[in-house]
Amino acid sequence: MRKIIQLTLAILFSLNIYAQPQVNPKSSFYLYGYFCEEVLNNNNTFFQTSWGTTNGRNTSEGCAQLNDPATGNLIFSTDGRKIINPQGNIIPNGSGLLGTNSSTNAATLIPMNIDYGFLVTTSDTYVTPPAIANNFAYYSTYKLGLSNGSYNPSINSLKKNIKLLAPGIDQFGEKTVVIRKPNELGFYLIMHSAEGTNNKLVVFKNIGTDILYDNTFSVGTSIGIDNGQIRCTNIDGSGNCKIIAAYSLAHKVDVYNFNYNTGVISFDVTYSFAGGSVIPYGLEISTDNKTVYFTDYSTFGKLYSIDLLTGAIHSFLNPNTNIVSGNFTYGRFGQMQTLDNGSIYFPIQNRRFVASITNPNFFGVLNTYSLNTTNTFLLGSGGVMRFGLPNYNRL
Repeated sequence: MRKIIQLTLAILFSLNIYAQPQVNPKSSFYLYGYFCEEVLNNNNTFFQTSWGTTNGRNTSEGCAQLNDPATGNLIFSTDGRKIINPQGNIIPNGSGLLGTNSSTNAATLIPMNIDYGFLVTTSDTYVTPPAIANNFAYYSTYKLGLSNGSYNPSINSLKKNIKLLAPGIDQFGEKTVVIRKPNELGFYLIMHSAEGTNNKLVVFKNIGTDILYDNTFSVGTSIGIDNGQIRCTNIDGSGNCKIIAAYSLAHKVDVYNFNYNTGVISFDVTYSFAGGSVIPYGLEISTDNKTVYFTDYSTFGKLYSIDLLTGAIHSFLNPNTNIVSGNFTYGRFGQMQTLDNGSIYFPIQNRRFVASITNPNFFGVLNTYSLNTTNTFLLGSGGVMRFGLPNYNRL
């Protein structure tokens, strides 16, 4: 059946067929802050000119970007509310998306091939009207309109802001994780229910141009609405992987088991930080799938790692904080993302700095993190980073 679905998709869109769906290059990405953007490329970082307040990005947390798979050039970016091209203009049907930029995973892009893909947006309850709230989740489809080497991206007006629903559940937390298998077009989308205080993880999967409900699993501890990043390890030969989620309000990091072949989720282990002394927020997994890293929102400069094999927890020592303290109130670490050079990067709130873990496959005292700084300052409003990093779907 899966092969039939793949063939149908390929014929339906009459596009070039790839053995593996095209995804965003991981050699560089943009970091969006308070009406500014910073380009990070293999340890080099520099700020772009800030745009005005009309279409300029003011992204507190979640965002996503799509790049040209051949050149790495930016095609568009989104904060879950609008989609903007590199010139700062909103693409056709690219406004009115029902996400909020304060949601951890406000926007998640899922490329299916060179010209077509999904965009999943989530909202939250912390944004005052008229912003969309109530923890709803939606999906839309985009088309790049590639012609003679030029992109003309747009949102399909007939597949825009389609609400994700499960039996008895229509509200979801801020976490969104996409699980894909190499050389396959299909994917699973897993979200946390926000229907009161519960422990339900909801599984969706794509069927053609739709994302449909698949199953619900009562696993782990009761958490309910919570923020923090969520990631998954690579799928092994038996179809198994682990899902790791940072729960800020519950002061926990939970690990789940997922089988791609069956779509079944089971609970593995939880790491609980009693008394609220640690607030897990940003989260990433080392490229060898052995170590989890997470930032601590409670205090500036706090970062932890967990050895998935032994359960050991390592607390990083703070670097010299003189160069990052001073003019601004906050300096907490934000979301995390891995580049092709193997390093993990994360922004520092209200700073013009990006931090990096250069050897994440080494656990414990052998690992350190450093600060990447820039002397380029923006004029006018803005010019500082927030918490978010662009989500992209890795294979």
